[in-house]
Amino acid sequence: MPIVVRRLNLDATWHLDVDGVGLLFDPWLVGSEVDVAPWFHEAWHTGPVIAPDAIPDTSLVVVSQSWTDHDHPATRAALAHMPTAGVPGVASATPIPHWGQAPLSHQGLRVWRLSKPWWRPPAYHAVVVITPDHRAVVHAPHGLPAADARKLRAELETMGASVAVLAISRVAYLLPPWLGGAVNPGAQAAHAAVEALRPAFVLPVHDEDKREVGLVARSARRIATGPVDGDLPTDALGPWTL
Repeated sequence: MPIVVRRLNLDATWHLDVDGVGLLFDPWLVGSEVDVAPWFHEAWHTGPVIAPDAIPDTSLVVVSQSWTDHDHPATRAALAHMPTAGVPGVASATPIPHWGQAPLSHQGLRVWRLSKPWWRPPAYHAVVVITPDHRAVVHAPHGLPAADARKLRAELETMGASVAVLAISRVAYLLPPWLGGAVNPGAQAAHAAVEALRPAFVLPVHDEDKREVGLVARSARRIATGPVDGDLPTDALGPWTL
């Protein structure tokens, strides 16, 4: 059963095709994104972006975070004809069940989320998709702690599944604690997640060096280091058939 992966920008938006069933992750494909207000944070893509009317065939939009660089209002409006599934906080979306619950089923794919709330740091959301032939795709644009990754791999193995694709950020994006702390934990944490999950392929996501203004941009420290073993090219959109 072929898996085809392509990035639609150099940030967190990418497309997964599993034997003709298309999932679109975290679509931000038009304009800027604003968190709270422009004085607080506004950002623009600096790399190539595929327009909403040019995306591959998609039957489900999957939103992994409620922030506007993942849940982008103008892009969501352009894709309003497509069904959407999302984590808590994502409006007008079918809830994605937490790992361990009955999954969201979509045309033979099973979809879950892994989540930790802000009061149990490190807080994150990740999405797990399992194909009919027992290959897992893990979308973790804000990282996945190594202990949680090891636990996930052990539980996948009991299901007869292995990780085909891990989509993860390698760039650290560090804010003061009062603004959220280590929003993206960086390359060392990504290496640990790769080591724990042992994916067949690593897809770099959420690493774009965006143009940013506002309080968050002035307070942030971005640290870009070398690639994680198994990375596909960071400056290419694909597609790649796995």
